[in-house]
Amino acid sequence: MPCRPCEEESQLPDAPDPVTPTKSLRNYGARHEHLDAENPSDETDEDQGEEEEPVAPKKRTRVLAQYVLVEQWITGERAEMDDEDIENQLFEEARELMQLSRLKKLPGHKGLSNDLYLWKRAGDDHTTRAGITYTIYRCPMRHQCDCNCIIGVRSGNGRLTLERCGLHNMKSHATVKSKYLKYDQIISLSEAAITAQNLSAAVIRRNLLMHDSLTKTIGVQYRQSVHCSVRHARKNMTAKQLGGVIIDYGFGAFTEFCSRRAWFELMRKHNYETYDYHLSLSPCTRTS
Repeated sequence: MPCRPCEEESQLPDAPDPVTPTKSLRNYGARHEHLDAENPSDETDEDQGEEEEPVAPKKRTRVLAQYVLVEQWITGERAEMDDEDIENQLFEEARELMQLSRLKKLPGHKGLSNDLYLWKRAGDDHTTRAGITYTIYRCPMRHQCDCNCIIGVRSGNGRLTLERCGLHNMKSHATVKSKYLKYDQIISLSEAAITAQNLSAAVIRRNLLMHDSLTKTIGVQYRQSVHCSVRHARKNMTAKQLGGVIIDYGFGAFTEFCSRRAWFELMRKHNYETYDYHLSLSPCTRTS
């Protein structure tokens, strides 16, 4: 039996709530994915794990110096020698340890009051709670030859001890990294530049390679220092010969030299008949 229109409307389902229209999605809502990243979730987990791991700081490897006893003296009330004699023996022991490398003069710098012979003092003294004072001295060639020889002086508790770390030999200072000349080389260059005035600096350096003494031979790495030393030696020699007048490429230095050495001397010789520079103003008499 057909239903009435009012009954049909009551049997229809309730209308949904009104919804605002949304923008239609392109490509049916599909999103672009990175081709390189197959599983981006795993990468984020790995990055987080790497960030969380703490980086351990790098530690510097410390090398402890191994000292060997050289000499020991008793000081204080039980001392068998005077303090001055003990200091002299300490100085002699330090001198013998340094001269094992044939080094008898400081290279290029003066000695200080707190040095022990040629050994250079390394920093300040260190005093322990027990009253023992440690003083460290380093080789003066440690920057030029990487020489790591050290001596230590330990004083306190009625004793004075000399210790060493490493020992010099004849080849300790053979390889020098310095670009400057030594004292013996400078003296040899100066003498050669004054004796052979017509030779160039390069020829003088090559001639010194044939010298018997190893301390006077000069390698090719010192060619700039050789040129400077030869030029300085010849400049001093020229100034000495010219009476202190320094001749350069200017006209003023040449004028000063002429007025100081040549002009007055020639004028004095010109006024006297005994000198060859005399010019007679009287008319010449012809002889028949």
